[in-house]
Amino acid sequence: MIDLALLQTIHNKMIGKCKYRLGAKARSLSMDSNDISHIDCSGDSRYLVARASNQELIIPDGSMNQLDYAKRYWRQLEKYEDVEYAAKDPSRLFIAFMAPTEEQRRMNAMDDRARGRHVWLLKSNGEEMLTIESKGGKGCTSQPWNQYKSKWCFEIPTG
Repeated sequence: MIDLALLQTIHNKMIGKCKYRLGAKARSLSMDSNDISHIDCSGDSRYLVARASNQELIIPDGSMNQLDYAKRYWRQLEKYEDVEYAAKDPSRLFIAFMAPTEEQRRMNAMDDRARGRHVWLLKSNGEEMLTIESKGGKGCTSQPWNQYKSKWCFEIPTG
């Protein structure tokens, strides 16, 4: 069971305090969010889901590993825009992934660290669907869901 109110509370505490750093993860999935100074996008998703589920749902580290996990265990939306239908329903949680750019694909052949895709969670505040994410230049933040083009989007069971 994922406590969506807890997930939102923890995320809100991290906004403006926790900065983005590629490869940064929480030292422990049970640590207090006040003790996390830097986290990347997949570390943020992993940490929030683990904390909000009382450690019952532990998704893997790394956006590519999280995408593989999502493809195996969760229902995929036909297209990213389909997430809008849940905009008024705060009881649902989604995870979305951006496809790598051509430059990232080329770099992948040379540098394993460049394989990454951006990953973020999506949750409604009751009025609109917002991202829950850590991203370069902003750190932990939220913004309207349609600021991105996602290649893959999945619903995470919350009950």
